[in-house]
This record gives sequence, structure tokens and C-alpha cells, in this order.
Amino acid sequence: MLLRMRTKLTLRLAHKLLAEESGQDLIEYALIAAFIALTAIAALKGMGNKIGSEFNTIGSSILSRLLRSAGPPASANGPLPAPTAARPAARAAP
Repeated sequence: MLLRMRTKLTLRLAHKLLAEESGQDLIEYALIAAFIALTAIAALKGMGNKIGSEFNTIGSSILSRLLRSAGPPASANGPLPAPTAARPAARAAP
């Protein structure tokens, strides 16, 4: 008797779950969002190398222009002068 009631209750619950469609919309939207995300990731991975090389080209161009406008570095004109030692002040004779 208890098993028969339990089976009837389980079948009734399964029928209600299968008949209800409100959760299906949510699952469909989640699948669409996942598909869009995977497509975007694949597209960005494909363009990643091209974008990286463009940034490297721009960075190299900026660096070379900065170095040209700054002139030669100080060490290009020879060694830096040696620091001079501080001389003690001369004392006046008494």
C-alpha cells in the first residue's frame, strides 16, 4: 500500500515537472549565452596574434621616435668625468 502511494506520488510529481515549461526558457537563454561566449573567445584568440604584433609595431615606432628626439646618450661622448674630492678650506695664517 505504501509503495503504491509512493509510486503514484512520484508519477504525479514527474508529470508536473514535465508539463511545466518555465525552466526551459532559462535553459535556452543560458545555452545561447554560452554559444555567444564561446564564439567570442574563439574570434579573439584568432585575432590575438595580429593585435599583439600591431601593438609591438606601435611601441617600437614610439620608442625609436623618442630616442631620436632625445639625442645621443651622455656616455656616447666619452667617459664621465671623475668626481672631484672636496678640498678643505685654506686657513689664514696668524
